[in-house]
Amino acid sequence: MIDTDFKNAIEKKYGLPIQKRGDCERLAEIIYEETGRSISYNTLRRIYGLARPVKVRRDTLDVLSNYLGFNSYYHFINASSQVVTWEKRLRLYENLSRFDKNELLLIIKLEVHKKSDFLFTLINISREYLWAKKIRELTKIYTSDIITTLQLSYKQRLIIGNAVGVLLRNISLSQKEVDLLCKSTFYQTFIFEVFVDYSNLNNYYYNFINTLHKKRNYANALFIRCLLNIRAHLNMTPVSEIKLTEDEIIKLHPILRGRYFTNFMFGNSADTSTFYTLNRFVTEVDFAESFYEPMLVSLLNEDSAMQIWLILQFEGYSKYNPTIENHYSSLLKLTKTFYHANNNEQSEAKKIFQTISCDDFILSYQSFFTFFYHLIGYQLYNSVEMKIQLSKSLRDNPYKRLKVLYKKALKHPISED
Repeated sequence: MIDTDFKNAIEKKYGLPIQKRGDCERLAEIIYEETGRSISYNTLRRIYGLARPVKVRRDTLDVLSNYLGFNSYYHFINASSQVVTWEKRLRLYENLSRFDKNELLLIIKLEVHKKSDFLFTLINISREYLWAKKIRELTKIYTSDIITTLQLSYKQRLIIGNAVGVLLRNISLSQKEVDLLCKSTFYQTFIFEVFVDYSNLNNYYYNFINTLHKKRNYANALFIRCLLNIRAHLNMTPVSEIKLTEDEIIKLHPILRGRYFTNFMFGNSADTSTFYTLNRFVTEVDFAESFYEPMLVSLLNEDSAMQIWLILQFEGYSKYNPTIENHYSSLLKLTKTFYHANNNEQSEAKKIFQTISCDDFILSYQSFFTFFYHLIGYQLYNSVEMKIQLSKSLRDNPYKRLKVLYKKALKHPISED
């Protein structure tokens, strides 16, 4: 079957719909006049459903493509897809400039139906409305049937959450606007709970945490309680005790499960024996997600015992599932660097450190992990440039506990092998 866009392109150039034998005869003549190549009008009849269809030969497709101005049918398929993509984007930008909610939702609906990349459209809509501070209008889009019935994979959630969430760092919203966003289940699930901004737990992100903490109908109360505890740990203030039953733990998303278990490594109420039961709830499928937050806390706590346990656990599971995303493997490398450096294995630490790229850290955590990257980098190399970068990273993450780590690094550099 010939691609519909191909047939439509021929009709568009011809100038009229092809509906009868006479149209096919006239088009065949025009094609010969313009290309010098013949095509049977009966072939055109079959293509447009005016005669019994048969498989169209490749040379026929090439002749028709020549008529459209392309070197071959292959050339048409590759070039036209780009034209169609940009035409769609121009239509999107036109409707965005008018903030035409109904047209924008229609575009998403059509793209979802065709299984095309609707994420690009949804992200652009979200960002444009946020920049313009049309929060009420954006929440109407988020609560529409088209959006609330979307079935998104975990990867798609990460893309939307990070692409939209990062923008909130640079936009000053009133409490009323924050309240409006927090009423949207879409915002809660796909942006707030995905773009967990550890660098801003005392700033704008805390405003969203606090607002949702006060909402009685917020579905993910444990998520909020864990964030409040990591914030308290960073600020070196008391944390709250959280205890779940085994059945409740089993139902948690792997990242949230790992975040829950890190609570047992905080403050005076630390319960390390309970933390080390985490591996009972880890599988070969979700190990990278389960150990993600614990690795973060092992760096924060300067806990070598925790680090080597996590490294061994991670590597044990990775034998069964060696393909993991870069943001997981990069944090593992950072954890290994700290472990080896603090156990006087400088050459091994430097070797691993040189394989780390901060660009591989997931966007929401990137600024936070970059502090630890520069911290261990300064300790390993004691360079002026790394010290400057470390100071900048501290300004981006102004927590009391990180200030303690910073001062300790300056006073007590790691000894050489």
